[in-house]
Amino acid sequence: MFDSKDKWWVKLTLGLLGVIFGVIFLLLPSVPWLIIGVLVGVFLIMMGFTFLFGGMLGGGTPGGDRALAIVLGFLAIIIGMMALVFPGWTDIFIIFMLGFWLIFLGITEMAGGNMLPKEIADKIAPRSKSLLVVSGFLDVMIGFIFIMMPLVGGVVIAWMAGLLLVLLGMIYIYMAMTGKKIDIVKA
Repeated sequence: MFDSKDKWWVKLTLGLLGVIFGVIFLLLPSVPWLIIGVLVGVFLIMMGFTFLFGGMLGGGTPGGDRALAIVLGFLAIIIGMMALVFPGWTDIFIIFMLGFWLIFLGITEMAGGNMLPKEIADKIAPRSKSLLVVSGFLDVMIGFIFIMMPLVGGVVIAWMAGLLLVLLGMIYIYMAMTGKKIDIVKA
């Protein structure tokens, strides 16, 4: 998703959001579940709107990818709103939903990385395709951990989420900057 050269800003936004929220989770691991639920809700809503607008403003992106981005955006917004409205009693539900959402996102990223046509993969830097597959694998792995261990303490969940968000955020920032450099060189 968002592999066209004019979508570097979507990757950069997702990357910056991931790093910011990841650092918050790493620095404040013992915050009450209520706050974690609110932070997850805010993050998912912001990420959802980024996906939603990226899909709607789809420039050179194929229609199927745009529709998928819009669906992922709506799902993230709905789950994020649920986390904000019911932060106290939906923590386990939030973890399950976040786990399923990460698995779905990861599968689409891995499929997208493997299904990129050669001419597109060559234009967006050869490493970006591999990073997209790695990013998808990490999403799926963390999603399964969230689903398999929902009662793990808030500190462990915060650290896991923080590490994942920082790592994925850095991958997205790298992909955005690599795409941007290619665009500038060819311009």
